Amino acid sequence: MIDTDMIDTEKVQATRVVLKPWLGRHNVYGIFILPYRSYPTELVVLGYKDLGKICPNTQVSPQELSNIYIPEGYYPVKVYLKTRLVLLIILLGLYQKLKDCRNWLVFCH
Repeated sequence: MIDTDMIDTEKVQATRVVLKPWLGRHNVYGIFILPYRSYPTELVVLGYKDLGKICPNTQVSPQELSNIYIPEGYYPVKVYLKTRLVLLIILLGLYQKLKDCRNWLVFCH
């Protein structure tokens, strides 16, 4: 049977990952460049769902966007991970994998 929720879903990889959990909350996030008229619905990090929070209304500062190309018709979105989970992931020795943008995916409708 076909999952009808996945038919119009687009998968987008993170453009940048910031990992500074030692600075407290809101210091572990990925920046994604999404096409207009798409809305992020699900975050998958290291193959796991529900590790973070999608905040599409969060402003991405110009400093965070330095050296990131945003084509016309696209916009940046910041997606946070839960700091406590990140600390556990780091203790498990997965810091380098977590830092890799290829391991961060957002699914959009």
